[in-house]
Amino acid sequence: MKQRSPVGTMLYARSVESSTYELWRQTSDMDFKNQSEIDSAIKRLLVNGKLKVVPPRNQEEEAQLLMYRAFEGKTKAKRIFMARKALNIFPDCTDACVLLAAEDSADFRDAEMMYRRGVESWRRVLGEEFIRDNMGDLWGYVRARPLLRAMNGLAIDLWELKRYNESNHVMLDIIAHNRNDNMGVRLVLMRNFILLNKPKEALKLFEIKEFMEDTRPDWIFGKALARFGDEGFTPKANSELEYASKKYPLFVQCMVDPDSMVDPAPGSDDYLSMPNVFQAVDFLVDAWELVPGAMEWLEGRKSAQVVTPYHRPEAKTGRNTPCPCGSGKKYKHCCGKADLGSIC
Repeated sequence: MKQRSPVGTMLYARSVESSTYELWRQTSDMDFKNQSEIDSAIKRLLVNGKLKVVPPRNQEEEAQLLMYRAFEGKTKAKRIFMARKALNIFPDCTDACVLLAAEDSADFRDAEMMYRRGVESWRRVLGEEFIRDNMGDLWGYVRARPLLRAMNGLAIDLWELKRYNESNHVMLDIIAHNRNDNMGVRLVLMRNFILLNKPKEALKLFEIKEFMEDTRPDWIFGKALARFGDEGFTPKANSELEYASKKYPLFVQCMVDPDSMVDPAPGSDDYLSMPNVFQAVDFLVDAWELVPGAMEWLEGRKSAQVVTPYHRPEAKTGRNTPCPCGSGKKYKHCCGKADLGSIC
């Protein structure tokens, strides 16, 4: 039950956040009364559509700005060097701990220590009162995001160490800190509960208000699987599988009989959903295969799925290409004349 490493996501998803952080740095001391004042302040800060460059106000900001550059570093050695430099500038720099845990740890236990250092450091930087007052919405405060990244890394590391209950507890804590779950922790936690034969715990996640409208394939097929694992072949489980299968018929085909898949018509809903469906299959296949009877249950849905097929048009013969009849003449001087005559 190996967990996916979060490293790739952490290293290459920071450019937008760095802009948000820069905006926060330049406006955090301002007192806004309405949205109009916010918009006016942002316009004043922009130069040719970009934020003005403002020096860091303290060591925390200096280290954090360096880490945004480190996350974008093209080589592992450069990223590690910059992370160590950030820690020298500000020993409580949590994002530096996150990067070093992911890329410079001797083993998972070493990484655990670094992740825990990052969690403890940023809780100290933010203050327990701030965390308590903003519980559930921490992602909305860009300065708080390193804490959530460190917690996420810790949870994945604990799973690798086979300390499954501890890992799940940390993930539940992340969701409590960030109810909108911008990091997608609920998906991993849902799958983990199923892998651990705890479908009831997985089903509790689907009762959280913020997640009820989620219709991505890994979420709704995970819900159907959790229901089947908990209740077996029941009308409710069947209904949830039917809903998921009608919305994403490609998922069923990929899971049950990938060799017989047809190409969806370009522009169709099936075609547009292909990347998400393939990702969902890769993410959930172990869980579906683990639950007794689940694959047979899913296979029962295959005959009911209808994927809009893509019929490739026959290639047209060019006017100056050899005629397909084999005469050796150009098409326009042979059968092409007949085609033109029929059109006329």
